[in-house]
Amino acid sequence: MKTDVNKIAYKIHEELHDSLRGFKRGKPLEWLSTTLCRLQSTSEPGLAEIANSFLKQMKHIEHAPGFLLEIQVAASLMDVAGERSVFGNRQDGRATSPCDVTMFSVCARADVQCKAVLNVTNEIHIAEFRTWIEKRFSNLEPGISIDFRCNTAANEKSFQALKALMQKEHSTWYLDSKLVYAGTQHDLIVLHMKRSDQIGAHITTTWSSADDLDLAQAVDVGADRQILAKKLAKSRNTFAHDPTSRQHNFVAVSLPDLAFLRLGQITDALYGRQGFHIRKGSFISFIDKTGLFYRPSFDFCSALVLVRQGHNLKFNNLIYPHPSHHKDLRLFWEGKKGFRVVSHPHTDGMVDEEHGD
Repeated sequence: MKTDVNKIAYKIHEELHDSLRGFKRGKPLEWLSTTLCRLQSTSEPGLAEIANSFLKQMKHIEHAPGFLLEIQVAASLMDVAGERSVFGNRQDGRATSPCDVTMFSVCARADVQCKAVLNVTNEIHIAEFRTWIEKRFSNLEPGISIDFRCNTAANEKSFQALKALMQKEHSTWYLDSKLVYAGTQHDLIVLHMKRSDQIGAHITTTWSSADDLDLAQAVDVGADRQILAKKLAKSRNTFAHDPTSRQHNFVAVSLPDLAFLRLGQITDALYGRQGFHIRKGSFISFIDKTGLFYRPSFDFCSALVLVRQGHNLKFNNLIYPHPSHHKDLRLFWEGKKGFRVVSHPHTDGMVDEEHGD
């Protein structure tokens, strides 16, 4: 077992895509390699399939995050119900496609469909470019620090072209200069280089992507809601049964370090706008119920589960319950290792803006 863990750890360190480089060393690497061995050694072929698929696809940016998410979910459910109670790629009931991970326990069944979030702009490409430039110019003297910014039109092709430009022209760089890449699709990347006491090239400042290279991009709750809606809708045909107090249909999404979503935005997207009224001298909280969970088309989902990347967080899995299932989910999942049920705003002291109370 130990030899297998070491072999897997070496393979991860050498091949895992740089967008997930946090899992290439230290305790995260130890956790991931041990968990993969754990999945491979179970008697359930679906779990072994998840582990093997990750090892085959982990060098590809479009596949690695999704399989990592399935691994994290499977490991979390095994901690709750035991290895013999968790299954991978199971299909039964009225499901027309296999569900990624299923857990059976004495009190409840949980079907979990995993949907990795690869962000809506280009943070992954930025992260990959940052790793590339620090490796490629690690011995550059004198060293430079780089102020980096790009617009939302910059895509993978833009960054490939920028890499080629930098390799061709790096000998002509001079301090306090700007390197500008302007593509044919209105894609724009600007690097402002300054002298650094540290050898090599280092991106020290990264501005958020924006359409016009402003310093920040406005939060668009509507866009967040649309992306989550697609993730939820694509999961519908994997659930075998309607949600009940004993049947929990979860859609799990990831929150990597550079994800476009933030916790407050997720709450707004799922439940609606929250705020305060002043009534008789007191602040009264409200929710306008415009979120996804108030649409009948998403009644098939018990909750959205936000899986935070990283093995050492106290609560890796944040459960955002559908209003109809809040009490049942809290009763079963609260206190389970690695899970926390997020307070639902309409049942925790808030009033309905539409009706007042």
